[in-house]
Amino acid sequence: MFVGSDGQGQPKRGLVEFNIAAYVPSNATITGATLTLYLGQVAGSGGSGSGGDQTPRTIRLFDVTTAWAGSTNGTTGFPGPGFGGTGQGFPANIGDATWNDGKFNTIPWNTPGGGGDFVTTESADTLVGQNVNSTYSWGSTDQMVSDAQGWLDGTLPNYGWLLKNDSEAGQTTFRAFYTREGAIEQGLPQFAPDLVVSFAVPAPEPPAWGIAAIAAFAVVLLRRCQPRTHPVSGRLGTIRDWLRAPAPSAKMLRWRGSLCGSISGPGRRSAMARSACLKPSATTALFPPPDVRWECHIGAHGC
Repeated sequence: MFVGSDGQGQPKRGLVEFNIAAYVPSNATITGATLTLYLGQVAGSGGSGSGGDQTPRTIRLFDVTTAWAGSTNGTTGFPGPGFGGTGQGFPANIGDATWNDGKFNTIPWNTPGGGGDFVTTESADTLVGQNVNSTYSWGSTDQMVSDAQGWLDGTLPNYGWLLKNDSEAGQTTFRAFYTREGAIEQGLPQFAPDLVVSFAVPAPEPPAWGIAAIAAFAVVLLRRCQPRTHPVSGRLGTIRDWLRAPAPSAKMLRWRGSLCGSISGPGRRSAMARSACLKPSATTALFPPPDVRWECHIGAHGC
């Protein structure tokens, strides 16, 4: 995937697209998006992978607005290793993305002169140097997050991003990155484009019957913890207070028809009694946190 100009001053641009909906839940809120590409060649290196253009180049991402298709020619049979001999591209097949067409002989670009259809506001940019087989990343930025959220929600058509070199009008400025197909062909699948998306999904709401049961349980506990008159001594206190004091005799205590606990002798209290006055706040552990956060890596196809 070449981005920038070759030795004849011919500009090249890249396209990359990710199927976010296949990996991110439809109700997710995206909080981060970072694109990572592996650099495979620098202009002027003669395909050797070293030397070449020594000036770092700014490459920007733009949201694409017209459908396109990845090239079907040149995805196998690379002369490799490296990208040597591929800079001039390959003959287009019907449906391939080219400078003039989103899909060759099917869907032309709307932009006069070709070069892709994309929004004017960049999504991100980064400075790409000369370190071959190293990664370069774009984002996360607010605009990349907005793009990815729109693709997920369907408010934006998901045609991916276009990569454009600020120095494409000059000579010998391109940077060539591995595509998924190119990485596989070279035996380096780990060099394929990678989009890391961070997102949050709402925690599931407890069922209505569960909320009602918890509320009823909390009311019962609160009522049991209200000061009452001891049925034997006549003292005012709570069940918990009574159980802390030595009981005059073994007795089952019942209050408003509910078994609150048992007294088995002076100074002894049963496990049931100790749990009789749990505070309702203990039930909050039954609810999940407000949202659950995840991160996923998404592969791409590019051009």
